[in-house]
Amino acid sequence: MKHMSVWRTELIPFLLKLILGLLLIMPLAYCVSLSLMTPGEIFSYPPKLFPGSLYLDTYRELLRTIPLFRFLMNSVFLATVSTASKILLDSLAGYAFAFFEFKGKKGLFFVILFAYMVPEESIVVANFSTIAKAGLLDTMAAVLLPNLASAIGVFVMRQRFMSIPKELREVAVIDGCGSLRFFASVALPVAQSSAVSLAMIEFVSSWNMYLWPLLVTNSTENRTIQIGISMLNFSDSQSYGLCAAGIVAALVPPIVLFLLCNRKIVEGLTAGAVKG
Repeated sequence: MKHMSVWRTELIPFLLKLILGLLLIMPLAYCVSLSLMTPGEIFSYPPKLFPGSLYLDTYRELLRTIPLFRFLMNSVFLATVSTASKILLDSLAGYAFAFFEFKGKKGLFFVILFAYMVPEESIVVANFSTIAKAGLLDTMAAVLLPNLASAIGVFVMRQRFMSIPKELREVAVIDGCGSLRFFASVALPVAQSSAVSLAMIEFVSSWNMYLWPLLVTNSTENRTIQIGISMLNFSDSQSYGLCAAGIVAALVPPIVLFLLCNRKIVEGLTAGAVKG
């Protein structure tokens, strides 16, 4: 009976997690494998799961077809600046909603939540018109301006800051600690794990942007890696290996960031889940 209990409580959950993990990683693994296959291996029948040898000519062709490093640098710059701006502005707004009392506070917070529920596609035309009238089309600023803050970020940081006792801030103010100093020295370090989790989510969201950068940029030097991948689809022919190589190149920065911040991300996602 003891062995049956161990099987049910430990081995079965482990096997389920293993199967789920394999299902999630299989598409990525096959994409990497596809990028390393020769054209003959890609279209072979029955289909092959692994290349016979490492065929690197696909990556060389990728570098010749599109300015890969330029697209990657554009995406890194846009995602980094957008994420940093969102963390700063969302944290400040969340801090204000958590610790300050002002007229219209509840109504304003409701408006922010409502903004989160509005699909981004529904305001694309209005944003494009505003950017065009400002004369910012085909610039990095055109991509960045609508993505400097996020409603969900304000909500997440506000919820995290509300777990900090207000009495702690009151004591700090009595001791001469100003609001910004308390924010930088106490509130933000306490919410560090949540901020890192939010930063990862926002970075990936900014990294994966396609529609908006496609609308507001025309020149190659201002385009992102997601648009670069779409340029690998030719009207007369389609190289699956080339597209797979582009996808692999686009996945490297987010994966590296996730591996570096994995511990903090888990802490942020589980913060407040266990008490006592």
